[in-house]
Amino acid sequence: MGLGPPAEATDDALVVRDITTGKVRAVPGVKWSTTNRFMIEISPAGRFIILDRGSAQPYRILDSVSGEVHTLPAGQIPVSFSPDNKYLLTRGQEVATVYSTETWRMVRVRQGTLGGALHMDGTTVAYIDRSGHKTHSIRFLNLATGGSAGSPIEIPGESGSARVYPRRRHIRHTIPEPRDQRANRRACVR
Repeated sequence: MGLGPPAEATDDALVVRDITTGKVRAVPGVKWSTTNRFMIEISPAGRFIILDRGSAQPYRILDSVSGEVHTLPAGQIPVSFSPDNKYLLTRGQEVATVYSTETWRMVRVRQGTLGGALHMDGTTVAYIDRSGHKTHSIRFLNLATGGSAGSPIEIPGESGSARVYPRRRHIRHTIPEPRDQRANRRACVR
């Protein structure tokens, strides 16, 4: 997915471009601004756009289908959408909150600030546990009970950095580390 002005730039509409299909759709009622800068993140399938002006203002979530804008409560930071766009996981001061994107009401609140990838059920979060001495693992937390939602998966290699939720609870393959990064790391260790 990509965002930007239309290729023709005749009406300055904000558009969402699906890179895989080439389809372009305009976001209703929203204009692209070259002067009013903000940081944007796109949810899976490009349904929601997180707008951050980089100031103390609350985050706003733009529905790219309807053009509606939803403002998160002050202090809530968007972490991840469920793959089907039905839920949004946010974190605030010592609280993780899951919102329904249909009603924009809280459906789940759990003590502790938690980041990670939200499952389609809106209850399970996959996160990278970096507490291991030599290895890291992907762990699954059930937000409803606060307990584990499955066995941890050890991440092969040095460390994990991306938010991942393996669909079948296993990693089918890993991305090999480039040779130049391995060489640079060895040079720094010596």
